[in-house]
Parts: sequence; C-alpha cells; structure tokens
Amino acid sequence: MSLHPFFNESIPQFGAGTSYNMDLIGQIIDPIGQSARKYLRYHRKFSEYVDDFKQAQADLNNRKMDIHQQLQDEHRPGKKPKLEVESWFNKVEEKLDHAQRVEDKVSEGTYLFRSCLGKLLDETTQAMKTVYDKGQFSGSLVVNDSSTIAAELATPEITGETNVGEEIRKYLMGDEVRMIGVSGMGGIGKTTIMKHVHNRLLKEDKFKKLIWATVSQDFDVRRLQNDIASQLEKTLSDDKNTTIRAGELLEMLRKQGSFLLILDDVWSSFSFEDVGILEPTTDNGCKLVLTTRSAKVVREMDCKKVQVPYLLTDEAMQLFLSKVGQDMLPNPNLESIMKDVVCECGGLPLAIVTIAGCMRGISDPLVWRNALNELRGYIRNIDEMEEKVFRCLRFSYDRMKQKDQDCFLWGALFPEDYVIDKKEIVERWMEAGLIDEMETRQEMQDNGHSILQKLEENCLLEREDEGTSIKMHDVVRDMALHITRKRFYVKAGKQLEHLPEWGEDVEKVSLMLSSISKIPQNMLSPKCKKLTTLLLINNSLEEIPVSFFEYMPNLKILDLTWNPIRELPNSISNLKKLTTLLLRYCIELENVPSLSKLQALKKLNLLGTRIQKIPQGLEMLINLRYLNLGWTTSLKEIPDGIFSKLYDLQHLIISPATSRAEEMKTVNKLEVLEVCFNDMHDLSVYAGQRKRPNYYNIFVGRHNLTDIDFGSKSVTISGSNMKIENSIILPSDIQGLHLTACERNGASFSDIVGSEGVTDLKKCTIDDCNGLESIFSSRCASLQTIEILSLAYLWNLKIIVGESIPPEPGTFSNLKVIFVSECAKLKNLFSAKWVLRNLHNLEEIHVENCEEMEEIMASEKEGMSTDNNVMFTLPKLKILKLSDLPELKSICRTNEVMICDSLQQIKILNCPKLKRIPLYLPLLELDNSQPSSPPSLEEVLVYPKEWWESVEWDHPNAKNVLLPLLKFWDMHKRGAAKRSIDVTRYSGYDELKKDTARRFGIKGQLEHQGRIGWKLVFVDHENDVLPRTKSEPFIWSLSAVLNKSQPGWRLSLSSIMIVKSENGDLIRKFSEYVDGFKHAQADLHDRKADIHQQLQDEHRFGKKPKQEVESWFKKVEEKLDQAQRVEDKVSKGKYLFRSCLGKLVDETTQALKEVSAECHFSRSLLVNDPSTIAVKLPTPELAGETHATEEIYKYLMGDEVRMIGVCGMGGIAKTTIMKHVHNSYVLILDDVWSSFSLEDVGILEPTRDNGCKLVLTTHSEEVVRSMACKKVQVSCLSTDESMKLFLNKLVGQDMLSNQTLESIMKLVVRECDGLPLAIVTVAGCMRGISDPLVWQNTLNELRGYIRNIKDMEDKVFACLKFSYDRLEQKDQDCFLSCALYPEDYEIEKEEIVEYWMEQGLVDEMETRQAMQGSGHSILRKLEENCLLERVTKGTHIKMHDVVRDMALHITRKGFYVKADEQLEELPDMKEWGEDIEKMPDEILLKLHRLQHLTMRPTLLRVEEVKTLDKLEVFEGCFPDVHDLGLFAAQRKRPNKDYSKMVTFKGFIMNTEDPIVLPSDIQQLQLQLQLKSICKTNEVIVCDSLQQIEIWNCPKLKRIPLCLPLLELDNSPPSPPPCLKEICIDPEECWESMEWDHPNARNVLLPLLRFRSGKKTQWVKAV
Repeated sequence: MSLHPFFNESIPQFGAGTSYNMDLIGQIIDPIGQSARKYLRYHRKFSEYVDDFKQAQADLNNRKMDIHQQLQDEHRPGKKPKLEVESWFNKVEEKLDHAQRVEDKVSEGTYLFRSCLGKLLDETTQAMKTVYDKGQFSGSLVVNDSSTIAAELATPEITGETNVGEEIRKYLMGDEVRMIGVSGMGGIGKTTIMKHVHNRLLKEDKFKKLIWATVSQDFDVRRLQNDIASQLEKTLSDDKNTTIRAGELLEMLRKQGSFLLILDDVWSSFSFEDVGILEPTTDNGCKLVLTTRSAKVVREMDCKKVQVPYLLTDEAMQLFLSKVGQDMLPNPNLESIMKDVVCECGGLPLAIVTIAGCMRGISDPLVWRNALNELRGYIRNIDEMEEKVFRCLRFSYDRMKQKDQDCFLWGALFPEDYVIDKKEIVERWMEAGLIDEMETRQEMQDNGHSILQKLEENCLLEREDEGTSIKMHDVVRDMALHITRKRFYVKAGKQLEHLPEWGEDVEKVSLMLSSISKIPQNMLSPKCKKLTTLLLINNSLEEIPVSFFEYMPNLKILDLTWNPIRELPNSISNLKKLTTLLLRYCIELENVPSLSKLQALKKLNLLGTRIQKIPQGLEMLINLRYLNLGWTTSLKEIPDGIFSKLYDLQHLIISPATSRAEEMKTVNKLEVLEVCFNDMHDLSVYAGQRKRPNYYNIFVGRHNLTDIDFGSKSVTISGSNMKIENSIILPSDIQGLHLTACERNGASFSDIVGSEGVTDLKKCTIDDCNGLESIFSSRCASLQTIEILSLAYLWNLKIIVGESIPPEPGTFSNLKVIFVSECAKLKNLFSAKWVLRNLHNLEEIHVENCEEMEEIMASEKEGMSTDNNVMFTLPKLKILKLSDLPELKSICRTNEVMICDSLQQIKILNCPKLKRIPLYLPLLELDNSQPSSPPSLEEVLVYPKEWWESVEWDHPNAKNVLLPLLKFWDMHKRGAAKRSIDVTRYSGYDELKKDTARRFGIKGQLEHQGRIGWKLVFVDHENDVLPRTKSEPFIWSLSAVLNKSQPGWRLSLSSIMIVKSENGDLIRKFSEYVDGFKHAQADLHDRKADIHQQLQDEHRFGKKPKQEVESWFKKVEEKLDQAQRVEDKVSKGKYLFRSCLGKLVDETTQALKEVSAECHFSRSLLVNDPSTIAVKLPTPELAGETHATEEIYKYLMGDEVRMIGVCGMGGIAKTTIMKHVHNSYVLILDDVWSSFSLEDVGILEPTRDNGCKLVLTTHSEEVVRSMACKKVQVSCLSTDESMKLFLNKLVGQDMLSNQTLESIMKLVVRECDGLPLAIVTVAGCMRGISDPLVWQNTLNELRGYIRNIKDMEDKVFACLKFSYDRLEQKDQDCFLSCALYPEDYEIEKEEIVEYWMEQGLVDEMETRQAMQGSGHSILRKLEENCLLERVTKGTHIKMHDVVRDMALHITRKGFYVKADEQLEELPDMKEWGEDIEKMPDEILLKLHRLQHLTMRPTLLRVEEVKTLDKLEVFEGCFPDVHDLGLFAAQRKRPNKDYSKMVTFKGFIMNTEDPIVLPSDIQQLQLQLQLKSICKTNEVIVCDSLQQIEIWNCPKLKRIPLCLPLLELDNSPPSPPPCLKEICIDPEECWESMEWDHPNARNVLLPLLRFRSGKKTQWVKAV
C-alpha cells in the first residue's frame, strides 16, 4: 500500500536519536491519562500498524482465494455453497472494501494526526483478523443445489404404472444406481411413465439438467448427438466426423453438471464413447434412464432393470372407460362384454386405447359381442413378444374396409416417428389409387380425410401439430410392416449409402430420407415385375443408370423428390403403367426424357426444377390430372395449344412463366389454378369465364415467388409502378385481392376496381399505391363482405370511406381486422356513425406511423346516450394497437366511451398528445367489492412511462386496477415488453429511489453513500430489524436496477441501515454490539441449515443422527430462542441504560459464537440405529384366517414348538397370514418348495436355549414333514368368512340391500369355494356393478371352465400351477384326468386308480396289486401338494373347483368336458375341433330330444339321423348318395328357417348311382368330378330351387332339371321365380352344358354368375 507523501516526508521519522524528546513528551502528556497514551502509541508505532494492516489485508485476500479455490474444487453439478460460506464471502468483501477505503484515506492524507489514522488502521486490522479466523469450515463447503432446468413434457394421464414410476424415481434420487433400464413390450406405457417421471423431477433438486432424446429403431449416432446437443441449446459441427462430434458433445455434457439423460425407445446396445455421452458416476452426479422392449439391451448396457407390468383389471377398465366414454356404463348389456374385451387386451395400455377408440360411440351389444369374438379368434402367428399387442391392434385393422386397410398400411412407408402432413398422406393415397375415382379431386380429398378420421378414431394414427399432421406409433408401424412383410421393403430413414437389394415379389419400396448418392452405371436393373411403388425421396442421387427401370414393367409411382439429379434415364420413357412421376425440388434437373409413351400418367410434379422447356410429349398425356410447374424459374415460355389437349387436367400450377387466358378457358375441369398473366387484358378474359376453379391464385405483372394459400380465390396485381388506365375487371367470386405498386392519380380504390359484380371479397391488401386518395368513394358490394382490410404506404390517402356513402345496415358488418400503416395524410380511421351502427364484428385495430392521424373515430352528434355519454359498442374487439402517432389527440370525443367486453390487449406507444383512454370497464366495480380488471384483458403495453403517469381514464381507480397487467415497452428491443424498471427512463436518482420504494411497499428512503453504493435507511416504529423476507426481494431487485445504470454497483444485506425513530441516537459502541449480534445470529442460522441439509443428504433407512449431532441441535435451538428473546427486549426498549443492553447483546453474541464453533463433526453425521428391527410389511386385513394365525401365535409364544410349517394350496393366504405374524415376531421363510439343511444355509437351529424360532410356508405337506416342523394347515374359508371377505373387497355392504343381487352373490362366492385369492379376484372384477344381469352372466362364466375374468387366470391359476409344474409328467397326467369328472364330484380312490390303470397312466408291473399301490402313492403326492382334497374319511378325493378350472385351462386344447351339464343337444362339432375322425357307433340313437345337430366333417349314417324326430336344424355329411336318397325320402325333415342346400363334393360319382334330392331343396352345389346327375331319361323336379353352384365338373354335359315355368300361356319364356342365381366355374363349362329345354340357356342368362379370378366372389356374366 503506497502512503501519501504526507506520511513519508512531512512527518518526521522517529528513531533512536529522538528518544529524549519522546521521554520529555511522555512526561508532559502522562497526566492526560491512559487514553492519551493510547493515542500516543498509535502515533509512535504507526509503521507497525501499517505493516499489520498490510499483512492482515494480504492474509484475508489469500484465505479468500484459497476458500474460493476449494469451493471450485468441491463444486459438482447439483451442489451449491453452504450459507455460512456465502455469508463469510460477503463479510470478506465488506471488510476488504472497508480496508480499501481506509487505504484511500491514508493515501490521500486527510488526517492531521497519525494517532487518529493509527487507531483506524488498528481497528480495521482487528476486524480483518476476526473475519480471517472465521474462514475455517468443517467438512465440505457445498450442499445440494435445488435448481433443475428442463421443459415440461406433454403427456396423458398415467394409469396403473404409478408403482413403476415410484421405483424409477427411488433409484434416481438414491446414489447406488446410476443407470436404469425400463423394459416392457411395445405399447405398455414406458414412454408415458418416463414423461411423468421427467415432469416430477422438474420440482426436485437432484439434477441440474434433464435431457430427453428418442433413439428409435433406426439408430443413427449423428442424429442422437444432435438431439442431445439441442437439449443443451448447443449445436455440433455438421462437417466434422462422428468421433470429433462425440468429443464436442462430451465436453458440453461435462459443463452441464449433474444431468439426467433419458434415452427413449432404444432397440440395441451401443457405446457411450461412440456417441459422446458422459458415463454416469457418483463423482459427476449424472444418471441415465433408457426405455426399451428388450431385456437384452438392459443387460448389455449394465442397467438396473425395471420391468413395466401390464395393467391390472381395474386399471385397464378405468383406462378403457376414459377412452370409450363413461356414458357407456349405464347399459347393462354392454358392461360384461366390455370387461371381456378389456381382458382380451391383456393389460396393454396401447391395445386398450386402440380398441376403445375403435368402439367409441357404439352401443349395440351385438356389435360389441362380435368385436369380442373377433378379438378371441385372431390367429396367433406373430412372435411371442408382439403377439398380444399385434392381436389387439390387428383387431382394429381387421374391422376396416379393404381400401381403409390399404391406406393405413401405406403410412408404414414413411420413416419411424415421422410426422406426416395430412394433405400429403391423402395425396399419396390418391396417387396410389387407394381412393376411388370421383368427378373432382376435392371429392377424393374429402374422402381421404374421412379415412384419416377413421384411422385416428381407431387409434391407428396419432394427431400431431394441432391436428394438421399425423404420426404412426412405432408399435402400430411395426404391426403394419409385419402385415406387409412380404410385399413392402422399407428402409426409410435408415441413412443407407448404397442402394440395397430386394426380392422379386416386393410391390412397394421406400428408401426415403437416406444418403444414397449414386447408383453404379454397371448395376443391372432390378428384376421387379410386381413393383408398383418406388420412393427415393430426399436422398443425394446425382445419376441413375440408363437401364435401371428396364425390368419394372408395372411401376406406377416413382418419387425422386429432393434429389440433386441432373438427368433422368431414357428407360423412364418405357414405364407405360406409370401414373405418378414426382420430381419436386430436383434443383439440378434441366431436362426430362420424352413422356409421349406414358399414356397412363395422371400426375406430374416438376416444382422447383431447372427445366428450360416443357417436356416433350406432354400434350399427349390425355389422362393427366395434376401438373405442377411452379417455381420453374428457368422455364421461359409455354407453347400455345399445349393445354387444350389435356381435357382432364384438374390441378395446374405454372409460375413464373406467363400463360394465356384464352388457353385456360379450354381446360374446364380445373379445380386448382395458379398462373401468371402478362396484363389486365388476360385478367379480364379470365374474369369473364363462366366456370372457374374452386381455388385460384392469379398473378398479373411481377410474380415474387411467395408461397400461395390455395384455400382462397385471390388475384395479385403487382408491378413496378404499373399504371392502371381503366377499371380492373375482377372475377365475381374473388375472395382475396392484393394490389401493390400500382398508380392512378387522384383515384379511389373503388373506382379502380370494377367491383360491382364482386360479391365475396373477404381480404383486401393495398400497399405502395401512391395515387390513391380514398379507398371507398362509392357504394359497392365489397363493403358488406370484407373481413380484413390492410392499407400501407399510401402516402396520399386522405380518407378510407367517403362521406357520400351512408352507413347503411350491413356496411362493414363483417369487418374483423383493420391495419393501417404509413399513411401520412390520413387524419381519422372511422366516422363515429360507422362504429355506432356497423362494426359489431371488429376484432383488431392496428394503426401505426400515420403522421397526421388526429382521431381514431371522427366525432358525430348522434349516438346512444347514457349519462350524457355516447356509448360505442365493439363487443368483439380483442386488440387495440396505436403506435407512433405523434398528432393523435383522442380515440374519440370527450363525451364518448368505447364498450369493449372482449378486449385482450391494449398497446399504445409514442402517442404523446393522447390524454385520455375512453374505454368503459364495467367490471371494475361489482357489488361494492374491490375493483378488478376485466376478465378478458391480458396486458396493457405502453411507452413512455411518463405518458402512462399523465394519461386519464374515466374510472378513478383504473390505473391501480390495471397495474398488474401493465408493461412498459422496451423501445431498444421492439417487440419485447418487460415488467422490470427501465432506469434510463428516470430523470434522476431521487425519482428512481421513490418509485422503487413505492413498488416494493417500503416506508423508507434511499441514501447515496458514495463508493459504497446505496444505503437503505428504514424507519420503523415497531421493529428495529427489517424482516429478511421483506428486505431481501427489495435489495436484490434494486441491485439489478442499479447495476444497469452504474455497472459494478451492488447492494447486499449488509448495506441496510436500521434506525429506530425513538432510539435514533444510539451510541457507536452499541451499534457495533448490535452488528456483531446480528452476524452471529445469522451465522448460526446458516450453519444450522447447512448441517440439517447434510443430515438429509446422508439419511438412510436403519440410520440415526449421532448423539453429539442431536445434542448440538438442541443447544442451537436453545441459543436461538435466547437470541430471539434478546431481540424482542431490544425492540421493546425495556432496558433503561444502553450499557446494560449492550452487555446483554454482547453476552448473547459470544454464546452464539461458541455454539457455532462446536459444529465440527468428523466424517458422517449418522450411525446405525439398533432399534430398527425390520420394516413393517403392508398387508391386507385378515378375513377368516385368524384361527391359523392364532395357532401360529400360540406355538411361537410357547416353548415346546421351535419350528412351524404352514401349508396349504396356492392362493389360500399363507403369505398374508405370515405377514401379519411378521409384524409382531421372528424368522419367516416364505414359499418353500423343497426341504433343505439349515446348516448348509447358515441358519441357527432354533432351540429352547437360544430362544429362536422359525416359521415356513409351503404348498407341500412333505416339506413340513421332512423339515420336522409342526404342521399348521390353512383351510379354506367358511361360507360366512368368504362372504365377509367378498363384501370387503367389493366395497359396499349396501349391495346386499338388493335381494336379487344377494342370492346371486352368494352363488358367486360359493363358486370360489373358500379360496381367498379367488374371492378377492372376482370381487375386484365385480366392484361397482349393480346390474343383476351382469352378475348372472358372471356366475355363468364362473360355472364354465373357460374363465373370462382375466384376473382369475392370471393370479389364481399362476399360484396353483406352481404345484402342478413340480410334478413328474405321469403325476401331472393323473391329476389332469380328474378334471373329466363333474365339478364338486367325490371320486372314489379305487375308481380313479382303476381309471389311471386303464389309461396307461400307471406303469405296468407284475401284479395289479402293485399297480394299485403305485396309483395310491400318486394320490398321496397330489393330496400333499394340495391339488386334491380328502373327503368321506379319506376313502374319496375331490378337486377344489378352482383347481379343476386350472386343470381344464391347461387341457383346453386336448379335453372337451361338459360333464353333468344336462345338455339337450349334441354340441357343435366346431367346438370339438376338426381332429375328431369318427363318432362312436349308435351314440345319436340315445339323444331322442336332440333338436339341433351340426357335425362336420364327421360322416354319419342316415339311420342314426332318422331316429331324431325332434330335429329342427341339421348340418352333416353322408358317405354316399344312397344315404342322401334315404334322407330325401323322409316324410319329416328339419324345417327351421335354415339354408336348405345339398353339396356334392370330393369324390367321383358313379353314373349308375341314382340321385334323389329333397323336394324342398333351395341350393344345389356340385364340386366333384361328375359325369352325370342322373340317367339320360331321368329328370329332377325342384320347385323350390333358389341357387345352383357347379364347380370343377368338366365332364358334366347335361343338367336334368325340370323348369316347368319357363313357358306359360304362350308368354315369352322366363326363369322360375324362386331361382336367384346360377354359379358356374370354370366359365367354359357353361358353353358345353345342355338343358332339356331349348331356350333354357338364353332365359337363364340374367342369373348366370362366374367366379372372378382368384377372388371368392361371383360376378355377373356379361
């Protein structure tokens, strides 16, 4: 520190030679006392004080740097400095700033005596040393930071997967797991779960950054790198290789701190190093989560696996109803079917949503039943992983019409996760011929959009971009590709660099969005005779071999869009079946081969190419409907007569080359037209056409190549000051008119435009037409239709609507938006009479940069008066913007008010002369309540601030009420308003101080303190100390403001000066004590918060705080309470003397410092908690199992039994019982399946001496016996216990009030047979259902072995099947055979053993006695495993009905069991399966009551059928015509309304065999190698014959059917009235067949049908 020369030269230096003088001085001043000697010491040892000062200053600076470096070293993402560290740094800054000021004073030499200066140096030195000593911190300097930055993701409500989300969150918040793999099949909800987890983490303080990236099946390293970088708001170099980019990305991630990276939809493992992903470690605090369908990926990437399960039944039903509509539930006929449908979805969210969307709005039970049957009947031929979802999704697909299916499948040609514009996909369908041909393209487009709607409603496509686009879910796309796997070859988005090979049978190839740059010239043409579609969109193709298309004769669609190809091969000219050729934005393409041979071409798109002339042969494309030559800037001219030959052209775009209007008249099917005309004459010719396109955009003059909206009919007249001599003739149906850079001096727009015939003009834009003086000077129809009026750069415009036009009803009645800019001479916008009568639909007013604008609404006397005011009502006005209007004095007159109930935004900028806002805000006061702003108003933007202070509102409280909505416009950043204070707008610091204090509600003043900055002087009559919650927001906000005007200035808590009004003269020493007290109090508070945070960070289950830590917290609370009492005493002024008060404050300060200094804990703050024995297990209430529980308690509490075995069948609640026991006692081994040695495991054997006990649960009595346990058998619940449990889970005893329900409920519970798991499952399925019909249906289902209640199979069967799976094969077969007996049937043991022996299920032995013994041992195994129950004193066994259901489920394909079901008819053979070859002899003879018999393909004897007198419906097969004759001869045959048909099929019939047909036959089918039906002289009479079908009978030459009604009363021959159709295949047979009647062939011709190719339908003969 350099001192002022005053101290180095002027003042004498004291040394040895001056000792006498100093002694003399000492004698003289000694009487002055000790105080004077102190000052003398300051004078004598001044140099020492200076040295001490310098040293203390340097030491403090060094320690500050060291602590700062340590803080940098310890800093990790997600951490922040402790509060005590931040507080210490603030003190350091304060003391060093003070030291600098002292140094400046010393340097300036402002003190006359060194004694005063020495004292100041000494005090400053001691203060710095005190702060230096406090810079010793225990443990780490940082704690967890709470800031996390990421955008919230949009996601649907989560259903059922909350447990999975919690598990993931637990791993993320802990420290052990760094990488998590969320796995599950497609559509299970993995992405949805992670979106919810992501959004929850936004509220946590675990991570600094959350990053979400979708990987997708077509994994691309560069794309993933870009996605991650974009999340970090960074970009990677495109021109660098992947390895360099990986290094850049790695560095970006390192700088982010602790982040969570979520990788969605990962299909295969990859290296983090290759991508540049920072590997998560404990040190960097990062974590990673990936979602995948593959457990292999989770394993290979070393992630902690989290499996996403299927939804439970209730969850699935809840989701289904939310999508299909809750209003469907009141229909009792639907509810049970709905549940079955939901069960078929297997708990898969995507499948549930898909099917719900498909069935939305359908209330017909038959349709629902059919849907259920379709779901159950799908042929499972898909991989196991995809089987369920594909089956469910395929259900929606199968229900669609063929063309809808084809449209859906077309979407799979786009890349995965590709967002497809709706218009684009519809256009694609039209190109592919998937939409039926109609008269207009618009009709076809509408049809396409209706198909899109169907696909969206069936959840096969997802809406994107607010409904303008769609996307295929990747699982849905997988299904589509699976369906088309033999027909489609799709590598879209795979970034291929070389053209791949595909099979000859492929029909569609999609290679879009790849990197194929070249097809080798020597490459042979792919032989693809079936190929119809080739998509090479957005590649890098520069050339195609000449012969590439040579072997693609059926190619119909070729899309080369966005390729830099220079020329096309001539082989394209030979694609005679080509219907669509798309070359959009092939910007290097200059020539196209001859198109003359492409007669089938319907669509040609050359948008954005560089062609210089029309392709040769274009005029010969007579089927062309779509031609786009837009943006073909090199195309100079269009040859005459070329379009007159394209009669079917519907869509035509040509720009900027000009066309002739005369030629356009010949193309009268046009629907869309965009062309350029040379002059007004062509426009007039076009306007005179009677028929015009639905959409047109006509350019006259200069075309600026802007994108055109085809949703309108518009004309743009543009030119470099184009002079208009006569009125413009416009098309009568024009909707949009754009007039720019046109001249006609002194004219009105209505004079220039001949708008008398224009009846639908909605938008009018006029700019840069300097000659216009008015817009509407006379009446015209457009005044009533115009919606948007935009006027700009009209320098001579004086008036918009001439005074001569009266305000007739309807004029401007549709006007919504008016925009006026740069109209220098315009003085007002509207006449008040227009506003009063016509502008009721006006929504937006924009007026800017109009130099002479004085008034928005020109005054009128007439009006609707209210309190002498004229009320202008603009009910729909939303936006009012007035900007840069220097002469604007008023919006309307003083007595006029605008009522704008819908106003959302007010923006007034730079309108200095505007003194009043005449807006009527009626909601400012309501029922004497506090004033409030109108609900619609969102913001008020103004500039400058002084204008806002001076402007007047009609309501006195308007400004205060609108203050929360007020924003001052930042004129330096136009377009960005802000709420913060703009300090540049203040005239001085006084204004800034007052306004800032007013905004924050502080009763005080700001005083400027020189270099220190600002000091807040707060005067408060109640508190000496300004509460921190009140001061801090003010201080930081004020600091931000001051920083803008005075860079480098800052304001902190330490710069607050508190002055109590009645104690303002406190002595200096007392102020020091108070400051010290505050610092000590704040330090202890900060240290307490830091230790508490550290304790939270270290807390784990089974740990507790150290005793010394708990003791320290108690001392802290005690001292802080004491400090608060001292503070209260100081505040209340109870002490009379300041000395006493100072002493109390000082003592309290020292006590606070001592407690703070004690906070030095070594290592962790926690130790093990020995009182933690175990976690309490969640478990349901016991219902009936209390007897077994009490028995177990008794054994545990006693001394005799040391080991207990709890056994019982699966689902009987053994685990539930033991959970209850666990929450009170002991070592429990749950679910033991085989015996083992306790010694091998290391389990201490329970004895009386050690006091230990053990309990195990098992399905097997053998385990209990072999492990020497005391057996406790868990039995099924009693009837009462079962009912109690059922009602408990059903939620509601009130269900019993319905007597009908009560009886059904009891039967349902009885079917569960006391098994708790079955009871709980069924109760859950029936919860909330009160319809008796649904309950009855459930009972019927339970009584049938096929359980439609999905949970019954999933939960109960899974438990029971464990026991079954452990059996040997022969034991399993024996067990399953018991299911052949009726339900609840008691089987004698000897009988069942005998049956097993008959069936060969017991091994052959020397004696039957030995085999019987083996059978009984099998029985004992089944009993011990709880699969069979002993009854009748052990002589019989019985199958629990739930166990029997499981057995029948296992054997559902091998067993057909209807035992004891009292059938009255033989079941349909379709239910039996087609593998049955023969029925047992004479079985039908016993079924005398049979009414319905269907048996195919089993052969029957007619003798058996003849005995069935009550038969009404019969469908069967006879072995020969003999049996058919006997059947036909029966007097009584089935007579129900059923198709009466006889079919001959499958064998060669002997011509000698006579055929006798039933006389009431209605259909005859011949499908065999037949020579004749009967002999030559025989004829068959069939009066009821309706249909004849003859298939594959080439040798049949004669049809011996007598048709007596062919001739009647000499009238022309006619066919029998009952005969509907004659179906012949092949067609040649008809030509060779003979009929007995000579005219039969001609008469029957209208009924003749032939089979169409390979299709199954018959088509009418031509």
